[in-house]
Amino acid sequence: MKWRVIIIGILNFIFIEDTKKEEHTESLVDVTKGMFKALLIPRVWMLVAIIFTAYSVYGLIGYVNTYAVKFYGLSTAAAATLGGVRYLIQGLGGIAGGFLADKVKSRFKVIIGGCIGLALSFGLFIILPTTASLLVAIVANFFLGLFFIYAVRSQYFAVHDDAGIPLNMSGRVSGIASCLGYTPDLFMYTLVGSWMDNYGRTGYNMTWVYAMAAAILCAVITFILSRIVKKEQAAKAS
Repeated sequence: MKWRVIIIGILNFIFIEDTKKEEHTESLVDVTKGMFKALLIPRVWMLVAIIFTAYSVYGLIGYVNTYAVKFYGLSTAAAATLGGVRYLIQGLGGIAGGFLADKVKSRFKVIIGGCIGLALSFGLFIILPTTASLLVAIVANFFLGLFFIYAVRSQYFAVHDDAGIPLNMSGRVSGIASCLGYTPDLFMYTLVGSWMDNYGRTGYNMTWVYAMAAAILCAVITFILSRIVKKEQAAKAS
């Protein structure tokens, strides 16, 4: 691992150009004013909601390993291997998400399509019977869901530009979206953990319903934002 980091550092030094240093400081008052100005933009809250819902799905998909061990006979060693494979799919899903966004010329479409795929994937976990013979189907569905969620995650910050956020506010908006968008970490794991502890298989189904609802809501909010942006672009063109 140490040598890998050293090699990456050397390649960065050779191939990545240094950016010009710019001295530009703001007073605390100006920073505070800028933050509140950003909070008054409705589409900023839509961006927050997109990240909040997509990040919720990302967190919940991690329970599939435990689900497969408990109800489908997956060994703990195989579950650990799946956890490693997850990082490979992370790269593939992210690359595919970027490629598709370029191909269809819309980051919004990639997020919407990915979220629809996620909703269907989690729905499949609910309807598949609890039998060891379906373990392969569960694992395959897990991989499919991972592919979709990483495709979505590769784009949900990129849509800031599509949403028409002014360049001089992009840093503030990204900060706000990150701060509020990742708040599922504060409550979600405690909530679904209590479901699983108290209700067993039903608790997992409740978790999958939660993930489906978050994915659908993410798709709906993204679609609404895309329509707002499209109408603005049409108005400017006319």
